[in-house]
Amino acid sequence: QNALLLTLEEPPPYVVFLLLCDGADKLLETIRSRAPILHTQPVDNDDMTAYLKQKNLALSEHDLAMILQTADGCIGQALAYADTKSRKALSKQRELAEAFVNACIQKRTDLAITALSAFGNKRDVVSELLSLVTMALRDLLLLQKSELTSLRYYTNKEEASQLADAMSPKALLALYDAVDEAQINLSRNGSVKLITTQLLIDAGLFA
Repeated sequence: QNALLLTLEEPPPYVVFLLLCDGADKLLETIRSRAPILHTQPVDNDDMTAYLKQKNLALSEHDLAMILQTADGCIGQALAYADTKSRKALSKQRELAEAFVNACIQKRTDLAITALSAFGNKRDVVSELLSLVTMALRDLLLLQKSELTSLRYYTNKEEASQLADAMSPKALLALYDAVDEAQINLSRNGSVKLITTQLLIDAGLFA
């Protein structure tokens, strides 16, 4: 970023720089002071749906709902997930995430261990799967407070509500915190195996 300072201060007349990031805090103050900040907002699901249908993509209602939830208002992400190969990979990831969440809700240590084992041992893959778990748990926590909440993971509110009712708010929050802690430790380059084992312990799956 420092290497760009002079160029940003005195750019060529034929150049426009667009610096894209997921938060202004990712840019140095010296960069922010030299450029106007434009805050973008997530695209509405109705607009996303209309856009995807214009592309004449062969998407089932289930696939469309899954894509909209996971893309979280980003058309670029939605288009990427609309690709058949990417869509199948996303569907598989969601199956793994939901298997872990369901096992934790059922207090089935054996199933939770099997689900986490299926995550593999690649740090970026495990982190991505835990992000999906976090989104799912977020929905369940909010559903315990209100049926009117907007879901970011589950596509079927009735099924999600049943899951939310199957676990106490305290236990669900503890599970959310355990997953969040695991993600933090993964970002700190901790051992994947040790982190996932600790996750099971923090989730209360071992007496």
